[in-house]
Amino acid sequence: MRLKIEDLSNKKGLFALSPLFVFILVYLVGSLIAGDFYKIPLTVAFLIASIYAIAISEGATLVGRIQHFTRGASTSNLILMLWIFVMAGAFAASAKEMGSIDSTVNLTLSLLPGNMILAGLFIAACFISISIGTSVGTIVALTPIAAGLASSTGANTALLTAVVVGGAFFGDNLSFISDTTIVATQTQHCRMSDKFRVNLYLTLPAAILILMVYIFMGANIQSPAEVPEVEYVKVLPYLVVLVSAAFGMNVKALTSKPAEALPHPIEKAADLNELLATADVVTLHCPLTSDTRHLINAETIKLMKPTAILINTGRGPLVDDNDLAEALSKGR
Repeated sequence: MRLKIEDLSNKKGLFALSPLFVFILVYLVGSLIAGDFYKIPLTVAFLIASIYAIAISEGATLVGRIQHFTRGASTSNLILMLWIFVMAGAFAASAKEMGSIDSTVNLTLSLLPGNMILAGLFIAACFISISIGTSVGTIVALTPIAAGLASSTGANTALLTAVVVGGAFFGDNLSFISDTTIVATQTQHCRMSDKFRVNLYLTLPAAILILMVYIFMGANIQSPAEVPEVEYVKVLPYLVVLVSAAFGMNVKALTSKPAEALPHPIEKAADLNELLATADVVTLHCPLTSDTRHLINAETIKLMKPTAILINTGRGPLVDDNDLAEALSKGR
């Protein structure tokens, strides 16, 4: 029996090391096929091996698997930053390849007059950086465009490059998908919307001031002779990121578990009344007991927002149908 247990332990040990083998295999085989060890980025091999490691984990939710992986790989926040950086980089590269950056710049130039080129380039850099969550990626993508604009308008190349850098840093500071933003809000246990609002108070006055300076400095710059046609569909990836972030939800749970046991960023609600009064969406996941029967009734419905959405994933009697029907008939 002891031999069998040891054999099983050894098998688990080798299986646990399989993500490392996947990483080596992807990088080596991919590089050999490409004929160049520099054509397969290490981040690509790392991402594939990480996905595999999470996929083979057992007995936990997806969030639990990710947390388990990050704790085992290194400091969880450090690995989380690396993951976000890799995925944000992939999004930025994909958007660039499909022409989203060119379309965004063309849209900005088509909407603004010639003397607003500096301001327009600054706005485009802010928008793109907020969307992709990386200032470096924005600078790398927009600097060639800035150089082209300088050549076609006779503007100073260094000035246009500085405009791009300033806009990139402004946007990265406010981005919802920036690695530093996400990790900072998690370690400080604050809402991302609160962090965004505070940063906006600090940076918006400076951005407005520098925007006015750019308008004044660009008064004598003429617009390019031809602005390529704008492909609006290619601007959509950036808009989707911004809209999705803006409509993000803060999740609260009413549970007997201690707050420390809840996965981040779920917060523990103080009581049912507080939860119902503040929630935009209420979901029920509790068992049917004598205490939870008709948990949602005329009194608790009055506490909810008139626009709140109620979702019952448990037993029907958790909700008093008659009281619910009456509330709906009154337009709630």
